[in-house]
Amino acid sequence: MSVITGAQRSGFRAAAGSVPLAALFGAGAIVLGALASLAHIDALGFSLCTFKAATGLPCLTCGSTRALVRLAHLDLFGAIAMNPLVASALIALVPWGLADAVLALRGRALVLEIGPALGRALRWAAIPLLIANWAYLIAVGR
Repeated sequence: MSVITGAQRSGFRAAAGSVPLAALFGAGAIVLGALASLAHIDALGFSLCTFKAATGLPCLTCGSTRALVRLAHLDLFGAIAMNPLVASALIALVPWGLADAVLALRGRALVLEIGPALGRALRWAAIPLLIANWAYLIAVGR
């Protein structure tokens, strides 16, 4: 019989005194999405990406502002079309941020605990996801 230690556990837990990061990131995304939408920064007609200007290729985050604006307009499919990885992360931030905000009112915050095995798996999974996302951005000409 094996004993499960804290280092092997994976998941969320509510912790007192923790910083509600997801709530703060969510609030920041809402503010930035609203500002970008009001300023129509997603429709400038030219790219603000210095990587793209230097190489002619989109960076890993090209389309993120347009994805954020589309999410602000509740256009999920449009956001995913702009940058699937960033849009997916922003969409995942919604329930986490809401739960974190509710807990913050009680002086607690959600803490994500990832064990070493899951941490390694997530790091290795991130590489093909980043490559696939970048290939998509190149293919659609972001």
